[in-house]
Amino acid sequence: EEIHVAAREQGGQTVIESYDAQQLFEAGTSALRERSCPQALAMYGRLLREFSASRFAAPARYNAALCHEGARNWAQAIRLYREMIEQFPDSPDGLDALVRRGGAQEHGPEWEAAAATFATGLGRQPLGADERIEAMARRGTALCEMGRLDPAEALLRETVAYYRSAGAEQVESDFFVAQAQYYVGEVVRARARAIGFTLEPDQMWRALEQRAHLLLLAQAEYILTIRVTN
Repeated sequence: EEIHVAAREQGGQTVIESYDAQQLFEAGTSALRERSCPQALAMYGRLLREFSASRFAAPARYNAALCHEGARNWAQAIRLYREMIEQFPDSPDGLDALVRRGGAQEHGPEWEAAAATFATGLGRQPLGADERIEAMARRGTALCEMGRLDPAEALLRETVAYYRSAGAEQVESDFFVAQAQYYVGEVVRARARAIGFTLEPDQMWRALEQRAHLLLLAQAEYILTIRVTN
């Protein structure tokens, strides 16, 4: 690793210090563990400015993004995750960075961007059962929030079906299975909400019947969500 040497004044004397990327990374990580994100960001930023080609550049970006995520600085977190994914495509943290970028986009909310991010995640190979279920459920959720109800419902139902075909023993957590099932109910409820009313009695009665029918279907989906027992 490259070593940098810097001089600074301290107590009327010139102090010479030498440091490398690993030392800056370890200082930043120590500050991160102590929940001192401003200090951690200062160390990671210095590392990225002075040692951009270092093997510590990818984890420094990732950890800096975690700091911004914890502070709810979504735009900065998204930027750092994107840079890490683009500049270090073979990083072992690449898939996790992609998922966390999607999560930050959800908080934006930037639903279209989140849907695209999780679609990219689904294209990565290989994916474990938990990783695939999470990406499918979160993309389906984003589509639902965008109002794209038909593709959202199809993907969410596919998520639940994939979980059943994979077998519960192959999945560590059923959290995103429950999320997918819940948003199937949200899709149906959104369709009920979209049914308008007129003052013409026969049309109003038909609209009420349609809305009541859809709300019963939504209720059934919510009950299935409860049965996931997450």
